[in-house]
Amino acid sequence: MNSEKTLTFVFVACFLGLIIGIWLAFFGLGFGLLGAVLGFLLMFGSVGVALLVLFGAVVGQSRAAKKSASAIPIRFAAKVHSVWRTDKGKVIPPEAEFVERPQYHVVLISEEGKRFEVETSPVVFAECLEGSWGYATVQGTWLGSYQRDADLYAKHSARR
Repeated sequence: MNSEKTLTFVFVACFLGLIIGIWLAFFGLGFGLLGAVLGFLLMFGSVGVALLVLFGAVVGQSRAAKKSASAIPIRFAAKVHSVWRTDKGKVIPPEAEFVERPQYHVVLISEEGKRFEVETSPVVFAECLEGSWGYATVQGTWLGSYQRDADLYAKHSARR
């Protein structure tokens, strides 16, 4: 399950909890005072969980922004040397299907031979094939984009 589906599921569950809580608190008096108290607890608990999940999502999204905020983006021709994913600092084998919050790493080599080890998003990571040449946009330690380029690949393959 990806993070967007997880967030949607949690928000729907919280919304249903809120609706049931409101119903119990105001219309479920047939359950007595206990029903009303449970309704209020369910209502406030649902709102609290939804706010916590929203806060977690915002903090997770801001990680990439923090990594790149302090540097000027640079675009250059580069070869993808290697790619890998990690989970809590441990390398994830390529055959592993589901990992809760993986981090995506790429090593780029510029035309001048300079090595860049950067993190990136899953979408950009999918474009980074080992051995491919293209144009990378790096900001700090964050790879914002990578577009493979057949002409660059042909140019550098002919040098061998």
